[in-house]
Amino acid sequence: MTSTASIYLPIAKEASPKVITIAHARSAGVDKGLKGYLTKFLRMSLKYKTDYCFTCSKEAAIAVFGKKWVNKGNVWTIPNAIDARRFRYNEAVRKQVRKELGIEDKFVIGHVGRFGFMKNHTYLVEIFAELCKQREDMVLVLIGRGEEEENIRAKIKTLGKEIWGDENSLQKKVLFLGNKFDVERYYQAFDYFVFPSTFEGLPGSVAEAQAAGLHCLISDKITREVALTELVTYRSIEEEPKLWAEEILHNAQNALIRKDMREAIAQ
Repeated sequence: MTSTASIYLPIAKEASPKVITIAHARSAGVDKGLKGYLTKFLRMSLKYKTDYCFTCSKEAAIAVFGKKWVNKGNVWTIPNAIDARRFRYNEAVRKQVRKELGIEDKFVIGHVGRFGFMKNHTYLVEIFAELCKQREDMVLVLIGRGEEEENIRAKIKTLGKEIWGDENSLQKKVLFLGNKFDVERYYQAFDYFVFPSTFEGLPGSVAEAQAAGLHCLISDKITREVALTELVTYRSIEEEPKLWAEEILHNAQNALIRKDMREAIAQ
């Protein structure tokens, strides 16, 4: 827990001088409000209270330990890893999952992530609403749980009523699947992966999506280190959601061509 590490790492060191302490930065931002301010305050002294500073990306390192500390070479970068074989594209699994979900003939937008401020689900469903204005066959599949889930459900109803005059019109096109321990199966069923986060460290889900051969449209707030293949495109979350929708629609046909990306990711 990086946010409180400046408190407990010194305690561990005092309990046993032989202990080697490590602070790991895995996120390039903080939550909104008081919690965010408190996190920043606690992080200020962290680099002086640990033996080693680790991070998953440069952006996360700067956010937690500061740019000067990074430039001095005091931070070890260890990228998050995935088992690319687990996520390799499988046509048979794709057909099976899409049949289970009743979306065989749909164009499926996928997202994997906790329902929290950083994942920016509100913007995601606004993009999806724009897509639905252009194509009848759109479906959004959301995997994850979190404190913002009910707010997002309400947002979907509101958008449906505002645009089509029926709160169920958009709601029936969105599938909330909760947490999945076999998440690799669902990447196969997606047609496009959309990830408009407000901040990240090094999001494993974007790497997983690439391993499954998915085109990924992601926020420009996310580190370039996660673009392991040519499948990743960045856009600003300051733009109108309509522009994200247009990007997806422009590439929709090419997105249906899936390749085994394990070798590209390994390089």
